[in-house]
Amino acid sequence: MTHYISRIMGAVLSAVLVLCSCENGFIGSESPAERAVDSFATAYFNYQFATAIQYSTPESHRWIEFVASNVHQDDVDSLRQHPTAAQVEVDEVEAADEDTVGYALITVSDYFLMDSIGDVSSLRTADTYRLDMTKRRGRWLIHLAAPLRPEKQE
Repeated sequence: MTHYISRIMGAVLSAVLVLCSCENGFIGSESPAERAVDSFATAYFNYQFATAIQYSTPESHRWIEFVASNVHQDDVDSLRQHPTAAQVEVDEVEAADEDTVGYALITVSDYFLMDSIGDVSSLRTADTYRLDMTKRRGRWLIHLAAPLRPEKQE
């Protein structure tokens, strides 16, 4: 009987270790870096800047605040009238868990791009963006050195 209980306890312990070793207990889920990129980009491109700030470095806050300060009522009205929210697809993440810096390439589709200060945002079909990341206190954050601009198409 003791041998039987030991085998069951061993099996239970093995199952717990497997589940704990996977991100959030789910096999195949996104990496912490990918989750940070997706959360930041979804918030940022849907003008939810207060949420985007939560996924960015303190040095990036001034750029997010700058972009937010240039959103006008016409931009908000366009966003509200549009039937869908901006869609973000994380194409590539170059950051391993042991790294402290990395980057991600994302495709943002069906979103409004603020081209120039004072002009109404224009609806874009899809653009690619590069997001630089840094890991601080074990957490991946987006680092902006300027407002985000789409990558040049070659």
